[in-house]
Order: sequence, then structure tokens, then C-alpha cells
Amino acid sequence: MAAYSVLIVDDSSLMRKIVEKSVRSWNRPFERILHAEDGQQALDVIQQETADIVFSDMNMPQMTGLDLVQAAAKLPRPVPPIVLVTTEAPGEPRIDLALKSGAAGHVKKPFTDPQLHQYLSSLLPA
Repeated sequence: MAAYSVLIVDDSSLMRKIVEKSVRSWNRPFERILHAEDGQQALDVIQQETADIVFSDMNMPQMTGLDLVQAAAKLPRPVPPIVLVTTEAPGEPRIDLALKSGAAGHVKKPFTDPQLHQYLSSLLPA
């Protein structure tokens, strides 16, 4: 069974820990769990490290989750799927724009473990 790497992006350290706990409760192992405090740090990690999936907040200083999705789409190498974890509801303009810009999906806060696990299962190879 493959071991995966995940990047968790949120300006709240508590929220990063909550997402990490949910990710770790999935039924497959993780080799590494990386953290970033904003979209710019995440973009740096994506360019320097290997991550299989990214869970990113939408509203952050420096670079938002939407900005991260748009910047990652312009990188010359393939990037991991980016799933937004946000308080914004489906159908809101920024969510729609993020999805059109390349986000792999989004989860509304507060979320449940199965909601994150659904993305892990669908976006990571078995």
C-alpha cells in the first residue's frame, strides 16, 4: 500500500491540527504531513516538495486559497489536487471561480472526517 504526502494550508494552527487529525484517521498511511500558514508558503512547498494532495483554507493573509489555485495552475510542472476547506458555501462566486481555476473540490467548515476521506479516496490512487 502506498504512503502519501499531504499539505495542509491554513493560517490557524488549530485548524491545521484538526485537518491533520482527520487525515490521519483515514484508512491509509501518510509518509509526510506538511503544513503551510498561507498560500505563498504552500506554493513554495508545492514547488520544492512532493505532495499528493493539498487541503487549503480559502481566507488567509498573503495569498488566499483562490490565489493559490490560480498560481499553481500556472506552474510548469504538475501540481497535486487542491481541495479548499472553507466557510464559504457551494455556489458562492469565489468557490465557483476556484473550481473553474482548477481546484479539485471544496469542503465546507465545519466538516466531518468522512467528507475529507471522500476526497482522499477519490483523488489518491489505491
